[in-house]
Amino acid sequence: NFPLTISMVGYSGREYYGDVDFYPQHLEGSQKTFENDNITYCEAHHNMAIFYAQTDNPNLSVDVIPIGKVTSNLSVFDDLSGSVQITFALAE
Repeated sequence: NFPLTISMVGYSGREYYGDVDFYPQHLEGSQKTFENDNITYCEAHHNMAIFYAQTDNPNLSVDVIPIGKVTSNLSVFDDLSGSVQITFALAE
């Protein structure tokens, strides 16, 4: 499914998330916390998220499954608008 472009919106100054139009298979390791740079899939909301800034409480209300990491400087997310198109690709 990569490269994959998703319409994403910012949430709470810590993440961008957006719906996906496919159902990933063979996913394991769900958790209710995140690390800066995590790219996750949320089965409950059928979306992907990029977490870029920890909050005072990095606990989530739903399980997410880490599926990748941002490999560039996370500060780019600080200057994005509320709604963006983000393209995901496999690292080379």
